[in-house]
Amino acid sequence: MRLGSLVFFRLMPLALVIFTCSAPSADPQSCIPDVGCFSAEAKVNIPKIKITFSKDAELTLDTLSLADGAIIEIGTAHLKLRVRDLKIEGRATIRTFDPGFVPQKPATAPTGEPGTSYNPGPATEGRCPACVGRPGGNGADGYAGTQGVAGQKGGYVTLQISEAMIGELSIDTRGQDGGPGGDGGNGGAGGVGEQGGRAQSGVLDCSTGPGYGGRGGAGGDGGRGGGGGNGGDGGVIVLQVPLAARPLIKATSEGGLGGEDGLPGHGGLGGEGGFGGRGDRLCQGREIDRKGERGVDGRPSPKSDILSLTHGKGLDGRPGTLIEL
Repeated sequence: MRLGSLVFFRLMPLALVIFTCSAPSADPQSCIPDVGCFSAEAKVNIPKIKITFSKDAELTLDTLSLADGAIIEIGTAHLKLRVRDLKIEGRATIRTFDPGFVPQKPATAPTGEPGTSYNPGPATEGRCPACVGRPGGNGADGYAGTQGVAGQKGGYVTLQISEAMIGELSIDTRGQDGGPGGDGGNGGAGGVGEQGGRAQSGVLDCSTGPGYGGRGGAGGDGGRGGGGGNGGDGGVIVLQVPLAARPLIKATSEGGLGGEDGLPGHGGLGGEGGFGGRGDRLCQGREIDRKGERGVDGRPSPKSDILSLTHGKGLDGRPGTLIEL
């Protein structure tokens, strides 16, 4: 059956044979990082507040004593702890990850390339007599943000106490939270339009009036924000402890939370239009009168895309498993 967010199993007494710990192993290599290695008959008092296991470990001890506030952190590792007595001066914690840790957010995606620009004037001759100026190029869309880092799955804790427990213990094998997605890049700016060509005078009158300035290029759309990383699944907790000790142990194994998606990029600015062509001897013309239109600004991107698996908030991890023997 399911209790809270844990998948809960209770096995028949026959299964106790598998985990019997009435006769501790004689293996002397029960090693605790930065503390030492001990025999199965050792009574070990750990003065350190935090112990970190970076790989699987199996500890078989007579007595393990922990200070109030002590933390044993295992990450994705499997910790098997077999003791006759567990003594805690207050409350201690065995956990997978620091609950305050959030994977780093990726860098913002690059801005889109700007559109091609031309000489907008004023006071140029233009590309050719009386011709229309070339339009500015459109800016490229901003690049999509990077996907957030996925959270790691919680580790595996097996706790066996053969006789007695003093104090309180929290065991939390929650999955790691997913990281936030990177922000999308801004759209590239539209290019500037070219100035129109200068008017042409004939022998007795104006042959051709000045050309219109080229319109500005459109700004690129902003890039989508990167999707949040998925949360890691909860780990596994296996308990074989005396009935009197069970109320002293709080066991939880939530899935990690999915990361938030990144912010969308801003649209790029539209380019300015080029000035109109200049007048000539017999041709009237003011450059401002035939100025090209300004390009439209790019659109901001939607924050997420429900049709894409790489955008949007990350999925929460699945709850872990608690087994009591």
